[in-house]
Amino acid sequence: MEELPIRSWRGLIACLVVVLAAPIPGAQPEDRAPSIFAGTGGKASKPAPPVAARKPVLLSVHGIERVDDYAWLRDPNWREVIRKPSVLSSEIRAHIEAESRYAKALLAPLAGLRRQLLKELKGRIEPAASEVPLPDGPYAYWKEYVPGAEHPRIVRAHAGGVDQVLVDGAAIAVGKPYFSFGTARHSPDHRLYAYLADLTGDESYHLRVREISTGRDLPLVIPEVSTFTWAPDSATLFYVRLDPEHRPRFVYRHRLGTDPKNDPLIYEEKDLGFEISVGLTPTKRFIAISTTDQDTSESWLIDAAQPANPPVLVAARELNIQYRVSDWSDGLLIRTNADSADDFKIMIAPASAPGRENWRDLIPYKEGRQIVSAIPFSAYLARLEREDGLERIVIRRNSDGAEHTVSFDEEAYSVELVTPLEFDTRSLRFLYRSPTTPQQTFDYDMESRERVLRKQQQIPSGHDPTAYEVRRLFAPTAEEQVPITVLHRKGLPIDGSAPLFLAAYGAYGDLFEANFDSNLF
Repeated sequence: MEELPIRSWRGLIACLVVVLAAPIPGAQPEDRAPSIFAGTGGKASKPAPPVAARKPVLLSVHGIERVDDYAWLRDPNWREVIRKPSVLSSEIRAHIEAESRYAKALLAPLAGLRRQLLKELKGRIEPAASEVPLPDGPYAYWKEYVPGAEHPRIVRAHAGGVDQVLVDGAAIAVGKPYFSFGTARHSPDHRLYAYLADLTGDESYHLRVREISTGRDLPLVIPEVSTFTWAPDSATLFYVRLDPEHRPRFVYRHRLGTDPKNDPLIYEEKDLGFEISVGLTPTKRFIAISTTDQDTSESWLIDAAQPANPPVLVAARELNIQYRVSDWSDGLLIRTNADSADDFKIMIAPASAPGRENWRDLIPYKEGRQIVSAIPFSAYLARLEREDGLERIVIRRNSDGAEHTVSFDEEAYSVELVTPLEFDTRSLRFLYRSPTTPQQTFDYDMESRERVLRKQQQIPSGHDPTAYEVRRLFAPTAEEQVPITVLHRKGLPIDGSAPLFLAAYGAYGDLFEANFDSNLF
């Protein structure tokens, strides 16, 4: 199941990214981009910007009054406008269109540069990019792009068989003003494929179900769905619907072949600051409903074999306590910041009695070590940790608790665990990248410790990782040692003569990971 973003500020390791670059050959210090307004005789010539009318409105909130001259630019009918832009107020539309004409005229001299930049950026993207197929029983599933397509298609293949296109985003997008995929999942029996698609650009995704054998969508269309999951019976769907303000707040259950207008409401989030997600646990024993704001969370479980059963609360929400539930062995696996574990720990609890009073430590809290995510398998537990701003993978064997770490050679890098489709496997997939190394996809045997490279990201316009060097430095502060990632061309004199690009951030538990970015080169 997908992990929530870390929001704890305590124990935060700020991270800085530094790029040292050699001067551009032939460039002079006084070189500048030409003025986009440069006309004949050196005089600037540009269109006059549109001026919005001032219509003062007195607003009062929490006893504080203020005057808003431009409140009229917010259509009072904005909820309907999101779904149907044609109903936007004619006065507001006229001003927006004037702004668009102004921007188009203003940027017209840069048309050639835009084409040049687009060509350069496209040269760094694989035209036929494809994920590595992810196995699930007799099939493997993946997304891929074909050359020239702006949208992916979803593909599967039987072991040793030919590829089968399940849903072609480019084909669906033909004649549509907009297209975007949302969540997409096959049914556990591999007969059906459910997917979310936005066909208008208003971020309102509709749920559809496709019969794989015929390639046709069922008549079912459920609007305004943020996420969904299948029950193991392959005939029941749980989905989250949006409220009128576009907040995911309601969980419904749908039985294929019935009218979605009659779908029962399973859970409603009353706190408007919380958002809901729904998913199937790794063993497929439970439907998990998770609701969270930035600091507090709560989970409910439904027996997946009895999808009509009501949800059962795991632990009541407590202010600033976050937890995420999965199942493992015969109990529950819980990643949480409870008991002042600011950077998270992993606990276990019996599924029959999941309350806080029954939680006990499996991976205790260690100050300065952040547990980013954890994936349970039938015989192993894989977790992603971060310490001093650098990630590592730790594998734990269930039978005896023995652990080992997956090591990497570079001083700075980034690692991401891929959520598997299978539970009873000893193969872990992860993504590796560094400031010099484009993304690599590995399959790792958690027993033999063999690592197999399945895919290497290609940069069609060219990139030589050996031409660059990555170093890891630390800057002392009153409270922390702040990690600094330094990237530069090999042989560059580090004497202050080269220009320096510095990016820094450190808040909300987020950080700059040591990722690959082709735009830096």
